[in-house]
Amino acid sequence: MLIIEFGSSKRGDSDASSDRDMLLIGDNPHELSDQQATWKRCGYSVTCFTADRALYLISAGNVFFRHIKDEGILVSGREEEYSQLMAQWRPAASYIGEIDENLDLLEVLAFTPRSHWGTAVAIDIIISSVRSILIRKLAALGTYVFSWVGVLETAACFGQTRANDMQTFLFARRVKNMYRKGHPLQVGEPFLDDLSEAAAPVFGMGNFVFFGSRQSIRTLPERFPDGSYKQLRAIELLCAEYSFEPALARYREWTKEPSYFCARRLTT
Repeated sequence: MLIIEFGSSKRGDSDASSDRDMLLIGDNPHELSDQQATWKRCGYSVTCFTADRALYLISAGNVFFRHIKDEGILVSGREEEYSQLMAQWRPAASYIGEIDENLDLLEVLAFTPRSHWGTAVAIDIIISSVRSILIRKLAALGTYVFSWVGVLETAACFGQTRANDMQTFLFARRVKNMYRKGHPLQVGEPFLDDLSEAAAPVFGMGNFVFFGSRQSIRTLPERFPDGSYKQLRAIELLCAEYSFEPALARYREWTKEPSYFCARRLTT
């Protein structure tokens, strides 16, 4: 197994709301699961891939693995094996498909619950999509940047964002991180409007956030393919609408483990 630490804590630009990120790559799913639980207990946000899946993504030019190649630090495992794996990374011929997938995800925001939990999920989806799309737009230009400030500053230099929107994006990132830790900040709808306006040039569209009725939110997950990331986000909005309902506990856990959820078919 390869255990790699990456992200802001290793770069030295973390703040109070930052995650500590760890990547696990291995052949044994049970061992991956056990190690994931161990590192999570140590306070890490853990991403897991089987070796075959990691190799496929590396060969396809996946930008996450360019991030690992550039900034990852091997914590455990054979250095030679890790170096050989990362050496196989090559740029993708195009990132348009991945950008379009991120834009397609925004459809779920037409069913945002009108609550502080719903606002937190919407902000999470928007700011995560902003960063994901900008990273790929910059990668298409041969520029690989992954820190939040670096991505936003570089995108502004290329005219892909407005420089005066940086603080809006960075505050949204803080809201996202606190939400994922189970402590959503009390952020009102005006900030969601500000963030949507700032994100519009990145997405090439406006008016993508609407508040859904309870009935439309309740049936939202049924609109999307089982086990898809889009369905996972739809379930997350459902959990936000019914934040008081303990029966949704297992679904809330799934929203915290997208790699696991999207690798299996949802059964209810």
